[in-house]
Amino acid sequence: MVRRKGIPVLVWFTEEEYSRLSIEARRSGYATVGDYVRELVLRALEASSGEAGHPQANAKVIADVIAKRLERLVADLINPFTAKVDEVNRKVAELLEAVESMKPEVEAEQPTPPPTPRPAKQQMRRAPSRPSGMERLHEEGVVFEADLQWLRDPERFFAKLKSSGAKVINLRGEKVAVDPEFWEEFKARVEEIGVRDLAEAAVLVRTEFGGDKGARAARLLEKLAKAGIAYYDEELGHWVVEEEG
Repeated sequence: MVRRKGIPVLVWFTEEEYSRLSIEARRSGYATVGDYVRELVLRALEASSGEAGHPQANAKVIADVIAKRLERLVADLINPFTAKVDEVNRKVAELLEAVESMKPEVEAEQPTPPPTPRPAKQQMRRAPSRPSGMERLHEEGVVFEADLQWLRDPERFFAKLKSSGAKVINLRGEKVAVDPEFWEEFKARVEEIGVRDLAEAAVLVRTEFGGDKGARAARLLEKLAKAGIAYYDEELGHWVVEEEG
């Protein structure tokens, strides 16, 4: 606290008045209420000295006196509350220390839970099985070797499909596996087509089956035609699919 030379002036405020002064002092940017009141007095004295002709030096002296007294008054008001806060903090610290000291005793009194018994044999979770090659063939209708570049052993793959009942056809170095049901339906629909042009016939087949199966059926017809297994018979007036291969 900065001590100023001068004559102390005692000014009494009610708690409400002091509270208002404290709020206004903070809003105006003053560190203490005393500085704020001193500034107010200075302004008032300067204004009055201008009107009455009193020198400004006397106003500053009076303001210093008032500020000094206000600082003492603020200290007297705050000290009791500060002491109470210190007392509360001390009691809280003692309480926390007592609680911490009781922790080991409480933990020691708690019974230890029995170990969870392990089953003699844990059931292994089985991953969902992937569809077999034959199941996939039944869903898609046709599988082309050209679409299975990731296979390490295509020969073994198609041999396994053939042993499971699939129709496996060799088309100029490429193997094609066809689901038996799809193959019969494919032949029946192709042999109903009376259009000589292969591209038009492929469009009709695609439309007949529809969706992905239709696209694969059209592709199968084009490959069979290039291999000579499917062809347009002039005498019959429609397409024919041979059983060879």
